[in-house]
Amino acid sequence: MFQGIARFLNKHNYSLNERLFNWPLDRIPLEKPIFLLGVHEAGLEVLAHIFQRHPDIAFCRGNKNFWDSSENEMQMHLPSMPPELSLLNTPDGPRELERYWSYATDENIKDYRHEPKDANPELSLRFQHCLKKVIRAYAINPEHCHLVDKSHLYTIKMGFVHELLRENDPYFILMIRNPYAICPHVARLYCMRKGKGESLGYEEAVKRCAQHWRNSCCLAMADQTAVAHFTMLRAEDLIANPEETVRDLCAYAGLSYEPSMLPAQGQTHSILNSIKKGVWPPPQANPNAPYLKELDQLARIIVKRECEDMAALFGYTPEGP
Repeated sequence: MFQGIARFLNKHNYSLNERLFNWPLDRIPLEKPIFLLGVHEAGLEVLAHIFQRHPDIAFCRGNKNFWDSSENEMQMHLPSMPPELSLLNTPDGPRELERYWSYATDENIKDYRHEPKDANPELSLRFQHCLKKVIRAYAINPEHCHLVDKSHLYTIKMGFVHELLRENDPYFILMIRNPYAICPHVARLYCMRKGKGESLGYEEAVKRCAQHWRNSCCLAMADQTAVAHFTMLRAEDLIANPEETVRDLCAYAGLSYEPSMLPAQGQTHSILNSIKKGVWPPPQANPNAPYLKELDQLARIIVKRECEDMAALFGYTPEGP
C-alpha cells in the first residue's frame, strides 16, 4: 500500500511540485540528454539503473534517490509526450509484450519510423518542454543535470530525436544482445500472451521478434550518420567488464565516473523499487547460456535468415556469446 501511495505522489510530482513558480521552463537548462537505445530484453534495464545511480542524472520518474524505479521510459510514462514520441498516444499501437516487439517488424515499421525530415519547430519545442519538466520535477540540481531515458521506441527514431533536440546536443547509446538468445525466448512469451484476440504460432512469433531485432539495429546504425554523438556496446561486454564499460560510457557522455554506479550486493533500495529478482546485481555468468541451450532448430533457422548479417557484424552466433 505504501509503495502504491509513493508511486502515485511521485508520478504527480511531474506536474505539481515546489519548483513550479520559481523555476519557469525557460530557466531550465537542457544539455546533453542521454538516450539508451535497444530492444526489450537487451539488458537496458540494468544499464538504466546504473545511470540512475549517478547524482547528476534525472529520469522521467526520479533521480538517484529512486534509482531502482523502472518507470524510466518517457514513451510509456509521460502522457504529455507528442504522439510521434509515445506509445501511450497511439490507440491502435502495440500493447503489453507486443508494444516492445512489434513496432519494428517488417509489417509495422512504416507506422512508427520517423526521420530527421519529419521534425518541425513546434514539435521540437513541445518535446523540449516535456524534458525540461522532468528535470524541474526530479533533478537534484536542475542547473546541473543530464536527463537519461530508455524509451525503446527511439531506437528506430534516433535521427528524428536528434533533429528535435539538435540545439541540446543529445547523446545516444545503443545496447545490443545476441538475437539467437533473446528472440526465441521472447517468442515463447509472445505465444503465451492472453486476451489479445489473436492466435500466434511459435514460428510466426520468432519471425516477428527476429525482424524487430534486425530492423531496430539496422535503423539505429543507419541513423548514426545523422547524429553528433553515438556509441554502442554489447550487453555481454557490460556483464563481463562492468567497471571498464561504465567508465567508458561516463567519459563518452561527459559524466564523472562514480564507483557507486556499479551493481553490488547490499545496496539500499528505495520505496519505489521495481527491480525484478535476479536482475540486480546482474549475473556474473553468461546470461545467454540458458537461452542458447534451449535454442531449437526452427528458431535457429529463422533467426539466421532474418538477422545473420547484422548478428555477424557484432560477433553473434547460435553458440554465443
